[in-house]
Amino acid sequence: MIKIVLDAGHGPNTPGKRTPMFENGTFMHEHEFNDAVVQKLKSKLELNDSFTVTVVSSSTEDVPLETRVAREKQVRADLFLSVHANALTGMWGSQNGIESYSNIGSVKGAKYCKVIQDGLIASTGLRNRGCKTSSFYVLKNTYGPAVLIECGFMDNKEEAKLLMSDAYRETIAEGLYNSICAIFNVEYKTEIKGYKIIGTPTCTVEQMKQWAKDRGATQTFIDLADLFYELGLKYNCDPAVVYSQSAKETGFMRFGGVIDETYHNTCGLKITSGGGNYDPDAHKKFKDWKEGITAHIHHLLLYAGAEGFPLSDTPDPRHFAWILGKAPTVEMLSGNWAPSKTYGESIVDQYINGILSTKVEIIDYKAKYEEVQAKLDKIKEIL
Repeated sequence: MIKIVLDAGHGPNTPGKRTPMFENGTFMHEHEFNDAVVQKLKSKLELNDSFTVTVVSSSTEDVPLETRVAREKQVRADLFLSVHANALTGMWGSQNGIESYSNIGSVKGAKYCKVIQDGLIASTGLRNRGCKTSSFYVLKNTYGPAVLIECGFMDNKEEAKLLMSDAYRETIAEGLYNSICAIFNVEYKTEIKGYKIIGTPTCTVEQMKQWAKDRGATQTFIDLADLFYELGLKYNCDPAVVYSQSAKETGFMRFGGVIDETYHNTCGLKITSGGGNYDPDAHKKFKDWKEGITAHIHHLLLYAGAEGFPLSDTPDPRHFAWILGKAPTVEMLSGNWAPSKTYGESIVDQYINGILSTKVEIIDYKAKYEEVQAKLDKIKEIL
């Protein structure tokens, strides 16, 4: 297996690493871009059986450079890649383009750097500032060859807008994935393995209801199958996925934890600020089931990387941009939605597969009517 170590440069709390402020008062922290690209690239690499991926940075806290390097040395990477966005003065200017760095004197590093730089320029069309060498800490102290990329200038207004867009982050991640496959002469694979969250229904609502009955669900859960199905169709989220996850999270709406039906919370979503699992005030109360299921679906689709997400208007209280695209499949919810490494697999194996295998008797009411009518006609003849 080819070992790839990814590093989202800096951290969410690193001071000064951001764009200048736009006219509307908004700005972007560099880590928002870096981490989004790393997570997208991780998802792409994990589709390919040739790679194992380790992320040494964190989405939620600053990780010292020494710790990042120590984590890489434990893995002994075949490639260490650190993702950054550039800046010159911190004020809007005309500086532009992409540049990449390898450690001074690293032959492999320089070779990999050129492939990655050329790939990024080909995929983005931005100015080529070339491959350079440096003694940056994360370049000179890693076990394996290392490359650090600067994907555009945060203090160039046009490039800052690119850095803030999901489309550009996807372009960078795709360009990097392409380049890494080329470096190691690995077949480029894009097929997502696993049970996809986004998509048309894989079951009928009758199967969902019958499965819920067979599993001893509450009548509320059974009755809500129609709404789960309707909203799943509306947002292009497979109803089998959201209904199954709700069954797992709520115990088929028997609950038993710190929340109950009055929360209209179908998957245990917490409030924006979060809190403890055993704190009822840490869990979101929705006004009705429609709002609760909508929030659940929006949260799932954010993880799945649905087009147009994250949304600006959503009842999902934890609609954080940094989780976008982390889990295109149910299996990939493991370690993302929940810390358990088997969380997603258990939903597929113990719940979704149960729905799909449920047999539902299909009643042909027209045939039944004709059969009864024929019997009545025969009785009339006799009489």
